[in-house]
Amino acid sequence: MNKCPESMEELNELESMIPMCRKELYAQAASRIESGAAKNISDASRQIAEETNRNPESIRKAITRAKTEKIGTVSQLLGDDLVNEVVKETNEIKRENQKQRKLERDREDAILAADYVEDSSTKIIQGDFRDVCKGIGDESIDLILTDLPYPREYLPLWNNLSYIAARVLKPDGFLIAYSGQYHLPYVIRALSERLNYFWTFALYHKGRSQIVNNRNLMCKWKPILIFRNGDNSRFDTTIPDYVVSEQPEKDDHEWQQGESAIAELIEYFTKPNDIILDVCAGSGTTGAAAKKLKRRSILIDIEEDNIATIKRRLSNE
Repeated sequence: MNKCPESMEELNELESMIPMCRKELYAQAASRIESGAAKNISDASRQIAEETNRNPESIRKAITRAKTEKIGTVSQLLGDDLVNEVVKETNEIKRENQKQRKLERDREDAILAADYVEDSSTKIIQGDFRDVCKGIGDESIDLILTDLPYPREYLPLWNNLSYIAARVLKPDGFLIAYSGQYHLPYVIRALSERLNYFWTFALYHKGRSQIVNNRNLMCKWKPILIFRNGDNSRFDTTIPDYVVSEQPEKDDHEWQQGESAIAELIEYFTKPNDIILDVCAGSGTTGAAAKKLKRRSILIDIEEDNIATIKRRLSNE
């Protein structure tokens, strides 16, 4: 399997290839693929690498970077379809490398989790929140702050969450839930079964965006739904209805949310020593922010690997 450049020598080689013989390099790749001498860009890169004593991944990376920099020679000589192919292949390699790094982190987390000593401010529980929450007392939680999975197959969980929240939240307690836009009407209806809609905050993704292919939209923000277990009385102080995610934080989980935004929400909606419940804790971002802000938390997740990650992360706080 090809690997992304890891050494400084490989990175320097990649840098040097961008200005060097660009036209000839692209023309060779296009010619080999069009003639059938190479099956795809990987095959063409390997052939050229063998003949020029260069790294095949560096050749492919050069093409990808050229497209990013909008160098017209790439599309003119290779065509958009071929450029898209190399981008797709490079992304697949990147995803595979990310999987390998996650496996390594999971192994490290499992070792550290074995030595984790739970403190009185944080309770970490592995299991399905629909079962675990049966053991949480009525009207005992100040805030539920969570991020359920967005795909369609997980939609029924929102109905479960509504019923659980209505029971465990203190009177006038809040539920704050991150949500995608695609199934937003369903999510709002489900939470409204037992809770009162309060407001929608915006999580603004600073400096990055996500392409929603089935809508052909560039998404720069995410809804944060605010529901209340009681009357929607006004806040004592004025707060903004948006938070900013400065940069992606996906080191511990593919759906991980930024800690700075979570911390802002915790400060807006709770007081020190309040109890915060996260029913889908993932990498433990809610727990990490709560601990720093002197709040107590109950963190639930169904995945054993995630529980190990949470314990490792909180042991370093």
